[in-house]
Amino acid sequence: MSEEVVSVPCASLIFDWGIWPRHEANSVDYTNVMRMVDAIKAGIELPPIIVDKKTMRIVDGFHRTKAHEKVYGESAQIRAIMREYKSDKDVFIDAVALNASQGLPLSPMDKAHVIIKAQELKLPIEVVAKALGITPERAKEFFQKRSVQFSDGERRPVAAGASSLAVKLNQSGAKPDEKQEEFFTRSNGMFPMANARLVLIALRAKGSFEPTKEAIALLIELRAEIDRVLESNECTV
Repeated sequence: MSEEVVSVPCASLIFDWGIWPRHEANSVDYTNVMRMVDAIKAGIELPPIIVDKKTMRIVDGFHRTKAHEKVYGESAQIRAIMREYKSDKDVFIDAVALNASQGLPLSPMDKAHVIIKAQELKLPIEVVAKALGITPERAKEFFQKRSVQFSDGERRPVAAGASSLAVKLNQSGAKPDEKQEEFFTRSNGMFPMANARLVLIALRAKGSFEPTKEAIALLIELRAEIDRVLESNECTV
């Protein structure tokens, strides 16, 4: 049975980042919003958003709502489907399922964030896995490889480049030290050795970087750290 679509003022809607199934809270993807802005200006009607009828929270459609606000300003109206939910758990699971099946794909870090949030809400792994469109085994793998508990007790998603260290810490039950936490925070999708190879290639390519004072200082620091690792028991062949 199709659901009724109504027009609601964007100003009446609530962006609840607590149910946002993406790891970058309080921030939407600007490129995705502008893509939708272009579509609206071209006369394309975007799919209706999903709203929690009781609280007016946006369950699905953060980007569409932001796009409508950019195009039409404070008086913006948007098409919406108003749904009734029994609990915040139901709201969250619907938000996950909707974002996992359409629109901007959920990244691996987003999926890890969802699994962490589901644990906080005491949701069964089978329920969250189904919402994500993956098996429970795959969800458990995401939790093990793509999340780690920091020294402050908070578990956070980590990038692919830090997944090996995350697995080691999760298996041992150890908490990351200060340097490891910095690595988790700064790491991206590239694995450390891929970054090392890129630096090596850049150094061999004349003119690939400007030899500023900051760059030279960084290279000196890098050399010292490489020497330390090579001379320690961290590096065994």
